Amino acid sequence: MTGKSGAPSNKISALPAAVSQSLPQSPEVLTRLDRSLIALRQVIARPVSAELPIPSLGRSVEFAKVVACEAIAGLNASNQRPTVKAVAAVLHVDHSTMSRVLADAEADGLLARTQDSKDRRRTLVELTIDGQALVRDGQMLRVWFMAQVLSDWDAADVEQLTSYFERAVATFEDRFDVVRQESEVLLGFDLLPTPTDGGN
Repeated sequence: MTGKSGAPSNKISALPAAVSQSLPQSPEVLTRLDRSLIALRQVIARPVSAELPIPSLGRSVEFAKVVACEAIAGLNASNQRPTVKAVAAVLHVDHSTMSRVLADAEADGLLARTQDSKDRRRTLVELTIDGQALVRDGQMLRVWFMAQVLSDWDAADVEQLTSYFERAVATFEDRFDVVRQESEVLLGFDLLPTPTDGGN
């Protein structure tokens, strides 16, 4: 990103002009959107060490394990075989981090890991009864939380917000790889690096 002298590369120096010329929407509106998304994430995101109370289990479970179990359930629902690699891809984390979280979840009785009989290089993960209860309770609690937060909104406004969020998620997923390629051309480096793939 810098030359031998430490000065910014030409592409980086030209970034403000290149960006301003390529924005199809108002920069002010996009800045507001960016700040709103960051603020929303700060409000609702939990640190990975936080715990979520799970009524069915009579105890709290670390949020990272909750997210991992929900990813496994999502893969099952879409008829995909949940492997460590697949769960890591869904959550956009590197393989080694995901392996540690899943090992902790297995020790906690939430899932079981087995070798794939068709490909011994792959590790399959399956939710236990407790893991399935965790997923159900986690989803129930989030729905309750959203209902409380939006209790003074009209039903039509909640429906519109939901539609916009669904559209935004679909757009971001569809455009992610394209924007990565464009950033490499414009900036000379990958703006959105992918987590490392360390196994199966």
